[in-house]
Amino acid sequence: MEQYTPLSTSAYRRNLICILFIYALDSFGIAIAYPVFAPLFFGDISPFFSASDPQFYRVLFFGLMLSLFPLTQFIGVPFLGDYSDKAGRKKTFTFTLFGSVFGYALAAAGIYYRSFTLLCISRLCGGFFAGNTSICFASLADMSTSDQNRSKNFGIMASLGGLSFVASIALGEYFLTIFPQYWAPALPFAMLSLLSLVAFFLLIFLFHEQIIIKRKVKFQLAQGYRHILSTLENETLKPAYLLYFFFAISWISVMQFYPSNLIVVYHQNPLSLTYNLLAIGILWFLANSIAQRFLIRYFTSAQILWGTIPLLLLFFLCSLLPQSYISFSVHFSIAIFIAALTWVNSITNISLRAPKEIQGRIMGVNQSFAALATLTASLGGAIFAAINPSFIFVFSAACVFASFIFLRKQAHK
Repeated sequence: MEQYTPLSTSAYRRNLICILFIYALDSFGIAIAYPVFAPLFFGDISPFFSASDPQFYRVLFFGLMLSLFPLTQFIGVPFLGDYSDKAGRKKTFTFTLFGSVFGYALAAAGIYYRSFTLLCISRLCGGFFAGNTSICFASLADMSTSDQNRSKNFGIMASLGGLSFVASIALGEYFLTIFPQYWAPALPFAMLSLLSLVAFFLLIFLFHEQIIIKRKVKFQLAQGYRHILSTLENETLKPAYLLYFFFAISWISVMQFYPSNLIVVYHQNPLSLTYNLLAIGILWFLANSIAQRFLIRYFTSAQILWGTIPLLLLFFLCSLLPQSYISFSVHFSIAIFIAALTWVNSITNISLRAPKEIQGRIMGVNQSFAALATLTASLGGAIFAAINPSFIFVFSAACVFASFIFLRKQAHK
């Protein structure tokens, strides 16, 4: 069993700064794909497609490109979480941040030089080193003094994710408007590469390692996959993971094909898409900064999920109905607010079901499920969206229903 050193007040604050900054960069990097990648694939002037290329062809290649990140994420993340439990959070963070610097730089180069191959390589590289999020959650779990404190800390980080999303969309639109056409899409990724380097040095000088390292630890890539298999045999954790897995498929698929839905079904222009994405970030922030703080005073994370998952299913089905753009926006906005609460509470639900000394492993396995969910959402969602962009809500609603089934199974364990 690993041992932990207590944190002084100043060390707690320094660690919190590092964790939140790293998580904000991760959220920014995920969100920037929406304002940047969508125009590259679906815009009238695309660096990768000619005007005569059919929409079906663009959607499938868009889904393929998106699927590369979770594919290598699944390969890299499982052992990183376990490694952080044994070798420490700080050492593992330095490894993942170095990969982030390199991956974002490749993305910038791929966009600038109009190289679809280089862009795909950047997604493969970025996915392999994408262990930051799971280690952020594990580090917060290390610092938390109670179950309620852990739920509160996870909510704070989720709120920051919403703010990062807003900042990412706003800056992405600013770059696309102000800077020359060839530079603009590449600039956010170049900026993320530099900021990841800043995070690397902040970590070196500010972060205090809580885990007492007793022995030298080697990389064991296969160990992470053994943990995934053992998780599926754990009757306490299995329903919680599968609940999160199907919810993640539903939400990720909706978000990945939300731009094409607005453009094709509701005939919105790029500026309208930007405003809608900004609204998503704001709603996500409000849900986790206000509603989550209120709810955890009276309910556990599992109890909150009993309310949010059925409501999410209802409003995804409402978003599927033929309707005006205003009506769709109302239904989808409510779904966003509910999805934000479902996301943070499904992760907290998993964390609270595992002991403190394996939080890195547990969060790493969780991110592995998230990677599989993203891969499934990219490929499965592409098929539905290619037929009709609105059909993405059929796919998502079915996944939410599956999530509800595992919530019921969890209650009987």
